[in-house]
Amino acid sequence: MFSIMRQRTRITIATASVLVVLAAILALSLADSASGDAKGAQEEATRDMVKAREFVVVDSTGRKRAEFGMTKSGQVRLAVYGPKVTPMLWAGVDTSGLPSFTIVNSAEEPIAELGMVKDDEPFMVLRDKSGVPRLGAKFAGSAGAAVSLFHSDGSVRARLAVDKKGLPHVVLSDRDGTRIVIAVHEDGQCAVDLLDSEQRMRVGVFSFAEADGTAAVAVLSQKGNMVASVPSEGIKALNRKWDRGQAERKDD
Repeated sequence: MFSIMRQRTRITIATASVLVVLAAILALSLADSASGDAKGAQEEATRDMVKAREFVVVDSTGRKRAEFGMTKSGQVRLAVYGPKVTPMLWAGVDTSGLPSFTIVNSAEEPIAELGMVKDDEPFMVLRDKSGVPRLGAKFAGSAGAAVSLFHSDGSVRARLAVDKKGLPHVVLSDRDGTRIVIAVHEDGQCAVDLLDSEQRMRVGVFSFAEADGTAAVAVLSQKGNMVASVPSEGIKALNRKWDRGQAERKDD
C-alpha cells in the first residue's frame, strides 16, 4: 500500500516538474518573441537612416566616382569624380556655415564657383582653363551689385555696378587703370569721363538736369583745370558739376 502511494507521489512530482519546465520554455519563447517584435519595430523605424562620417560611391570597376563626408577641418563636402578619378565638382559648407559650389576642369582647375562671402552676399566667378577669373558677379545686399570682366592677367577691365542708391555706372580700364567712366548721378545728370594713364580726367561729357537742358563737353589740363568747354556758356554748369563730383569722391 505504502509502496503504491510512494509510486504515485513520484509520478505526481515528475509530472509537476515537466509542467514547470514546459511553462518556463513557453515563457522564454514568449519573451523572445516580444523582444524580437520590439527589435523589428525599431529596425523598421530606423532602417532608412545610415550614420557615418564618410560615404564613397564606386563604379563597376571599383573606381571612386563620388564621396560625401566631413573633412579634417570640419567642412561638409560632396565630391564627384570623372572617369579618370579626378574631381569634377565640389559642393559643401565650410566651418562658418557658408555654402559653396565649384566645377573643376580636367586639369583640376576650378572654372566656375558659386558661393557666399557672408550671409546674404552671394557671388559667382567664371575662370579660364588656367584658373584665372574672367567674369565675376557679386551682390552685396544694401550696398548694391556688380558684374566684372577680367583680363587674362586677372585685372578688372570692365565693371557694371549699381550702388546702394540704385544708380548705375560703368567703368572701363586698360593695363594702366581706369580710362572711361559712365555714370548716372542722383540729381539726374549723366556723365562720361575720359581719363589719362595717370587716372586724371581729361575730357568730360555732361548732360545736366538744368532748366534749360544744358549739356557740355569739357577739356581739362593735367592739373585738373578746365581749359575749354563746348558750348562756352556751359562753363558755370560744368563748374557746378565738377564741384559736386569732387564732393561725392570725398564722401566715398
